[in-house]
Amino acid sequence: MPAEYSSKRWWEVWWRQAMLLVVTGVIAGVIINWIHDLRVSSNVAHQVEYSKPQETPPAEHGRMPAVTDPIKPPSSPRYDLTGEWLASYSGGLVRVNIEQSGTYLSAKLIRGWDAYIPKGQVAFWGTYDSNVFSAHQICSYAGFKNPFWVTATITVGDMGHFIEEDTGGQCGGGGFPLKWERKPLGAPDYP
Repeated sequence: MPAEYSSKRWWEVWWRQAMLLVVTGVIAGVIINWIHDLRVSSNVAHQVEYSKPQETPPAEHGRMPAVTDPIKPPSSPRYDLTGEWLASYSGGLVRVNIEQSGTYLSAKLIRGWDAYIPKGQVAFWGTYDSNVFSAHQICSYAGFKNPFWVTATITVGDMGHFIEEDTGGQCGGGGFPLKWERKPLGAPDYP
């Protein structure tokens, strides 16, 4: 028996050869998978590039939009309502600052309704997904007692005007509908 296969070292030789086989197998597996992935992706690209879309989908699935269908614009234009807005009601002038993020908007009270709602409180909020949308208006008894939210409808006329209506008539006070107007840029602060 050669010296390298002596009883003390046969485990080392066996272990080295086993690890060499394992590493070689792993490398071969990685290369085979890589080649397979290249072939599959090139076949998919080839099929996508040269296949024609189905002209008429099966009747049980209904009509699916084709790739060539034109993109339809939204049913009504949406505006960025961010900024300061003014409205007058039976008790005087109301000022809010609207913050809009995507379709979500909220209006914080700057002035007006002072006996009922404190400054900085969210006066109304909603999801502006069309030019007529549902919102939530805060209502309260004097001194901000028992505040509650009512459903309101906001109708946006253009980038400088919208109307807010208390759809349930629950807020009281006779101030609705409120006709909001954007504060002109550079205009002085109103009292």
